[in-house]
Amino acid sequence: MAAGLPRPHHVLLLHLFLLCLCCAFHMAPTTATAAAAGGSDGDGASALLGLLQRVQTEALRALGPDGFDAKLYVDLPLATDERAAAAALPGRATSRAELESYLARYFGAAGSDLVAADPPDFEAEPRGFLPRVGSPQARAWALEVHALWKDLTRRVAPGVAARPERHTLLPLPGRVVVPGSRFREVYYWDSYWVVRGLLVSKMYDTAKDIVLNLVYMVEKYGFVLNGARSYYTNRRNSTDMTTLATTYIIPVDLNTFIFKMEWDIAAFAKLVGEDTTSEKFIDASKARHLAIDSILWNSEMEQWLDYWLPTDGDCQQGVYQWKSDSQNRKIFASNFIPLWLNAHHSGSVQFADAAKSERVMASLQTSGLLHAAGIATSLTNTSQQWDFPNGWAPVQHLIVEGLLHSGSEETRKLAEDIATRWVRTNYAAYKATGAMHEKYDVEACGKSGGGGEYKPQTGFGWSNGVVLSFLEEFGWPEDKEIDCSRRGEIGLA
Repeated sequence: MAAGLPRPHHVLLLHLFLLCLCCAFHMAPTTATAAAAGGSDGDGASALLGLLQRVQTEALRALGPDGFDAKLYVDLPLATDERAAAAALPGRATSRAELESYLARYFGAAGSDLVAADPPDFEAEPRGFLPRVGSPQARAWALEVHALWKDLTRRVAPGVAARPERHTLLPLPGRVVVPGSRFREVYYWDSYWVVRGLLVSKMYDTAKDIVLNLVYMVEKYGFVLNGARSYYTNRRNSTDMTTLATTYIIPVDLNTFIFKMEWDIAAFAKLVGEDTTSEKFIDASKARHLAIDSILWNSEMEQWLDYWLPTDGDCQQGVYQWKSDSQNRKIFASNFIPLWLNAHHSGSVQFADAAKSERVMASLQTSGLLHAAGIATSLTNTSQQWDFPNGWAPVQHLIVEGLLHSGSEETRKLAEDIATRWVRTNYAAYKATGAMHEKYDVEACGKSGGGGEYKPQTGFGWSNGVVLSFLEEFGWPEDKEIDCSRRGEIGLA
């Protein structure tokens, strides 16, 4: 058995990860993104991104928009000199055959600059794995999900560091766990739930590698990139209210994560004897807590709401008067994300006390977001992936963890019920398709999600991590059905 870390180190690892946790989601890089992002790796990286932009454009002309994935082309590693590849690029009349011949000659396959890496801390059934899962069905499936870490673990090929001008992939030093499918690189936002799942799987060394890769990006770029590609180097995640004001919205979820980050910085500063820094960030978190509950809280809806700032520049004068009609009253799952802070208050006063948490729970139950297979992202079906009827593993986990630690039996029951629905839909979809999915349709148990700018993806890092975390937290008794069923579930309005 691989040597494990004592439990306090598990907590420290998560705190270290959460230091830089801000909102970042998967977005396909556009040609404009690719063109603009070359500066940090010098002229070679800039030239490659410019070439890949042209390849992307010619591929769209030759293949048409149906099923076209822009990300595929900016992930291609060069197999030869950039100038030679640029000179040989076919022009506007390119046929499919000509394009394919050109790509085969001058580029490697997307993802070929990552190599399989058998994680040394993986065991087929680690000691102490999911002790509260008594159902043979649930346990057998959980072990299959656990085994997916081997399929998703990679190392950056040595050639990337040797010839960085031929790759958009960044040369991370440690093992990585990729989300899966088209997401062939490590991602910032996904990595938190991957780490949570790896800790359940007792893969502490692999989890540590992921965190150290993020630290490497902070040291090299000054922040954690959305993804480990050169075309993400210009996509910094905003980290303060002042920056957010330039976008004319104060979002609930991002400020939740910044609050947690401020607490973590304060805790780490205290550990290393930086008491002044610690006090500074404690004060900042207290001010943010007050702002979240005064600017974003809506006592009528019993939810936190995003706040729209005026576009006329008034807020730039240093004084701004709060207006109730500037709150965005549309219902999103993100309105309930601050509950998550109840699980991470580090011994301080709970973010929302039990009475307030129960009112938020009641609001969630009547919101229309809760469905047979989990929590929908929104109430609006726009055919985009971050809207109804899609449910995403991170959202389920944040809200469930918040409810679980909100201090009442009723919130705990709802947390377990939502987790049960989510585990069942993941199980049913896995049994039907042989895969874990990036997102799920919450209207029907066992149905994967859809919509958005790319085809539904499988793998899938954060889905695996959340399922394993739920099974560790709530268990699965021997007599509890795991197939799609409503038996024993509490009513959801």
